[in-house]
Formats: sequence, C-alpha cells, structure tokens
Amino acid sequence: AKKKELMSWKDNDVFIIVSKDDPRLRDVITIDARWVLTNKELRGEGGAVVGIKHKARLVARGFWELILTPPAKRAEFKTDSPTTSRDAAYMLMSVAGRFDMSVTSLDAVTAFLQSDDGFEGGRKIALNIPEDARRILSMNSNQVLLLKKSVYGLSDAPLRWFRSLDRVLVQELHMKRSQYDACLWHWHNPKTDMLGLA
Repeated sequence: AKKKELMSWKDNDVFIIVSKDDPRLRDVITIDARWVLTNKELRGEGGAVVGIKHKARLVARGFWELILTPPAKRAEFKTDSPTTSRDAAYMLMSVAGRFDMSVTSLDAVTAFLQSDDGFEGGRKIALNIPEDARRILSMNSNQVLLLKKSVYGLSDAPLRWFRSLDRVLVQELHMKRSQYDACLWHWHNPKTDMLGLA
C-alpha cells in the first residue's frame, strides 16, 4: 500500500528529490510527513465482509508549516476552500427529479495530488519523509522531497484542488459556475436541450 501511494505521487509529478544543501531549498519551509494507515473492509453480497484492503496515505504534518511560517507571510495565503451548500445539493436533486435525470457521484482518487502545480502565497515546501518511504524512493538521509504542489495535510490542499476542478469544468468543459454557490456548475446545450449540473 505504501509503494502504491508513492507511485501515485510520482505519477502525478508531485515532487523532485533534492539534497538538503540544494540552492533550490533557499526560503523553503521543510516539514515532516508521516504515514496514515487504514484497513478498509471489502463487502460482498448481503454486506458480508469478503476481504480487507490495506490503504496508506503519506501526509504532510501541516501544523508545522503554520508554526514555521512568519505571521506576516501567513496572512498572504488563503486556505479556506468552498464547499457545497445544503441548498445546492437539494437543488441538484430537485432538478434531477423534475427532468428525470440520473444522478451519479464520483470519487476522485488521490484528488489533491492531481491539482495544479504551486502553492497559495507563492510559498515553497519540502518534506522529510519516513525511512521506509526513503527506501522505496531510493533516497539517502541527506535528501528531501521538494514539493511542486500541495499534498494531503497542507492547509491549502483543498483550495488548490477546488481551483483545479473549477479550471477544468469552466475552461475545458465550458460549464458556468453558479453565482449563488461556488461549488455548483451548470451547462446547457440549446441545440439538443441537454442540461448538465456538477
């Protein structure tokens, strides 16, 4: 499970491995990361447990970022991310029911790792990772991960994901974001009278 997690980090181009004396680490906040391990029950027919799936998530210890960042610099970056309101969720269900539309949900696996590069406030962050993660990535003790994007545990990870999702829905899929709810997007094709909501 740990190897799979680190391969997700590699596949999503989350980091570069640098030595601790690399000049790119100037003005970089270096914090620790840790593993969060869970076991997920796999259920079959009738809800019976048919197996266990081991999951691992490498998480930045983001509270250190706030401790190590000077207060004046902290004020420069935004961290709160919009969430769907109850009214928007009710509206989605009402529209789906009224127009006999199907409703589906998606789970974006490793969502934060797929966000756009960069951090709020232009800051730079490096991670010291656990020893077993170093072995998997063939790193020595004098190396750290210089992050290219926000990861689980960092204060702006949800906001970076939201901004990436908004960019894809608006610029690539030509949806419009609602002026009433930041987490509601809509699309209408007048030629076919098709309607889409996200």
